[in-house]
Amino acid sequence: MSFLVNFESDQALKVAIITTREATDVRVSVHGYTKTFSLPANHSHREEIDKDTTAYPYGVVLRKRAILIESSAEISVYGMNINQYTTEGFLTLPVPSLGTQYIVVNYENKRGNDFEGGQIGIISIEDETLVTLEISKTACYTEYNDTNLEHTFLMDTYDVVNFYCKDSTTGALVTSNKPVALLSGNKCSFIQSSSCDHIVEMLPPTSEFGKHHVLALPSGYRFPSELKVLALEGFTDVTVNGSVVFTLNIREYKTLDWITAEDEMCIDSNKPVLAVLFISSGKAQFHGDPLMMLIPPVNKYTNDYVLDADVSSFYTEIVLIMSPATKDSLLSHVQSFKNTCNNQFVYATGVLNETTKFSSAESFLVIVFGSKIFEGFGYPGGMQLTDYSGNYECAAKPCQNYGWCLEVGMSYRCRCLPEYFGVNCEIDINLTTPGAPATTTNDLKETSSLNQTVINTQIVTTKQMFSANTDVTDLISTQTILNHTEKSTVALTTNIPPTFNPLGYRKPMYNRLCHCPCSVRIKTFSDLIEHTANQQNEDKLETRRLSQTVRSKQSAENLQSSEIHLGYSSSLLLLTAVLCVILFDISRVIQWCLKTYKGYRYSVYPCQQELLKTRI
Repeated sequence: MSFLVNFESDQALKVAIITTREATDVRVSVHGYTKTFSLPANHSHREEIDKDTTAYPYGVVLRKRAILIESSAEISVYGMNINQYTTEGFLTLPVPSLGTQYIVVNYENKRGNDFEGGQIGIISIEDETLVTLEISKTACYTEYNDTNLEHTFLMDTYDVVNFYCKDSTTGALVTSNKPVALLSGNKCSFIQSSSCDHIVEMLPPTSEFGKHHVLALPSGYRFPSELKVLALEGFTDVTVNGSVVFTLNIREYKTLDWITAEDEMCIDSNKPVLAVLFISSGKAQFHGDPLMMLIPPVNKYTNDYVLDADVSSFYTEIVLIMSPATKDSLLSHVQSFKNTCNNQFVYATGVLNETTKFSSAESFLVIVFGSKIFEGFGYPGGMQLTDYSGNYECAAKPCQNYGWCLEVGMSYRCRCLPEYFGVNCEIDINLTTPGAPATTTNDLKETSSLNQTVINTQIVTTKQMFSANTDVTDLISTQTILNHTEKSTVALTTNIPPTFNPLGYRKPMYNRLCHCPCSVRIKTFSDLIEHTANQQNEDKLETRRLSQTVRSKQSAENLQSSEIHLGYSSSLLLLTAVLCVILFDISRVIQWCLKTYKGYRYSVYPCQQELLKTRI
C-alpha cells in the first residue's frame, strides 16, 4: 500500500488499520523500518506509518517507497490519511487480487485550480515490471514538465510512482506485464460544495468489474452526491432501477448526479462496469465532507467482516446490503431493513461503536461512512476478490516449519523463521537434535533494516526459481549452532547459501550439510566440526594452488614482455654502433681531403713565386 498527497501532506497522519478474523502474526515493513507483532482473533490494530512514505507526484519512480504488510493468516487492511478537515480512507486490496489492467476513475476539478489536480499512484510488487499509463483527456505532469498523454516506465519490487494531473483522469488506462496496485484520488477536490477534501480509493483491476450494483446511503446527507459508471467494453447498456438510461463505449463513463440519501439505486448492465461514488459535504450541524468510495458489484460481496470504529473520534455509520434471506443473521447489528431493487435486496443502516464482526452464511456488503465537523471518509468493508493466478498456491500449505505462505503474482513465497531457510523453509540451519524444543511463531525477530532482515524469503514460480532480493540477504553468512550436550555455542565461518532444487524436492534434510553432489553424511556434532575444518583446509589449499598458478602465469607474461623490450634495446644499440662507425669513417675521409688540399697549395705556391720573379 501507499498514500497519495493530502491537502497539507506534511501534517497528515498516515495510519494502517489492520483487522483479523483469526489469531495471526503481522509484519509491517517500510524502507528502513520493520515491526512484527501478534494480534488475537476479531481484533483491530492501528499502525502509524512514517510520513516520509507519502508518494509525492513527481512522475518518477520512487524506489522501495511502498508499505509492505504481511501476516501468517488472512487480514483486512484499511488506509487512513488523517488531516484536519481533509481526512479520507480506502480499502487496501491484497496482493493476490492485483491485476495488469486498470481504468482510472477520478473527479474532475470544476473550479480549475492547480492545487486540485488529480493523482494516479501505481505500486509494483515484482521486479522488472513495465507499466504504461495512457491519459485520454488531460496532461499529467512529471519532474521534467513532460505533458505527454502516454508514459512508460520500469519498476522493481515495492516501487511507487505518482502522477499529478491538472484535470480529471477518468478513463485513463494503466497496463503492465506484471500485477500492480492502483490508487486514484485528488489532493483536494470540490464535490458540489464550497469546501474541498482529499479523496482516494484503491481501484480494482478490470477483472473485478461487475454487472449488478446496489447503492444505499446512510440518512442525513442533505446535499446531492454523484455516481460515476465506467464501461470496460463498447455497447454497454446501463439501466438504473429497471429503466435503460444510457449506452457506453470502451472506457467511457456517465455521471449520475443529484443522488440523495433517500435514493436507493440498482444499477444493472449487460457488460461489466465500474461504479464509484462521490459524496458531497452536507450532513446536519456541519458534519461530513467530500469523499470517494468504490461500490463493489453484487458478485463480489463476501460473508465475513471485522470493522474498526476507533478512527480519530469520527462518528462511524454502516450500511448493510444483502438478499432478504440473509437479514435474519444480521439483525443484532441493525434495527430494521428496507426493501429495494424490486424486493431482490434489502438494506439497513446502523452505527459502529466498537470493533465488530459481521458474519453470515450468505454473502453481503458492508459500507463504512465516517463523519465529524467538516470531515468525512468512506470505504467498502471488503470484497471477495479473484486470485490473479487463478489458483490459490498457498492452499496446499507448502511452507514448512511455521513459515508464512505469501502469494505474489503467479508464484508464492515463504517467509521463514530465523532457524530455517530454503524454498519452503525446509532446511534447519540450527540442525536441531532430536528432543530439542520446537520453534514457535513468537521467535520471529525484528530488524531495523529490510536489507539486513534475518527472515529468509524465497520465491517459486512455475517456470523458474529466483531469490527474493528485495528485503532479505542473498546468502546466510555466519551461522551459530547450539550444542545441546555441552551447552556451548560454536560459530561456523562457512557460508551456507539457500538451497535451490529444480526437481522440486521439498523434504527437509535434517542433520546434513550438502554440497553438489552430496557426498558427506554428518551424523554427530563432532563430525560437523571436523567436516567444517576439512573444508576450510581444502579451501586454503585450493587458494594456494590458485595463487601459484596465477604467479606462474604472471611470471611468464613478465618474462615475455622483458624479452620483447630487450630485443628492442639490442636493435637500437646495434643501429647506434653502425651509425657511429659510419660517422667516424666519414670524418676520416673529410680530414684526409683537407690535408691533401693544404699540401697542394703549399707545393704550387713556390712555383708561382719563381715564375713571377722570372717575368719581372
